[in-house]
Amino acid sequence: MTETILWVLALVIAPLLVAKADLWRKSVQLLRSREMNAIESWWESENMPRELRGATLFLNEQDISTTEPVALHGRVDQVFKTIKGVLVPVDTKTRDTTCIFKSDIIQLSVYRVILEAKYGSQYKVSRRGYVRVVIQSGREESVRYMPVELLSERKVAALWRRYNALRSGETKGKCTCDGHLH
Repeated sequence: MTETILWVLALVIAPLLVAKADLWRKSVQLLRSREMNAIESWWESENMPRELRGATLFLNEQDISTTEPVALHGRVDQVFKTIKGVLVPVDTKTRDTTCIFKSDIIQLSVYRVILEAKYGSQYKVSRRGYVRVVIQSGREESVRYMPVELLSERKVAALWRRYNALRSGETKGKCTCDGHLH
């Protein structure tokens, strides 16, 4: 009787279990394949740079600050951690064209200095960031990631000192509007 049960298990139930396990494995592979296709499709529609594809979102819409080398703070849109463990700041702008302003570079450079102060002992911080430019045209939207070389810590600190000197009246700024705005 025990032998009969063992034969039934070996010849009927074991193959059914193997077949079920194989179906489950194939369905998991199909789901993963569909997920990857959806992710790759989003990367393409987003025009995401290769450097950021496969990266993980490290920070999202988060306040960050430091007191070294000078007091800086901001609210970073996104910071991605690449597969190689490098932190890359990204700032989103909605514009009519894919233009980059000096203020964009300064803003991302401030984030870089803060990231370096906060996380530099754990991660490398990229010297390049991205301005993610969103252009609305009617109901359509296009996205471009514009790479920008970021300013050094020394230059960011110098800009901070200049800004504070102008604000306090310690230094007078030069007029750049040729008298059109005053």
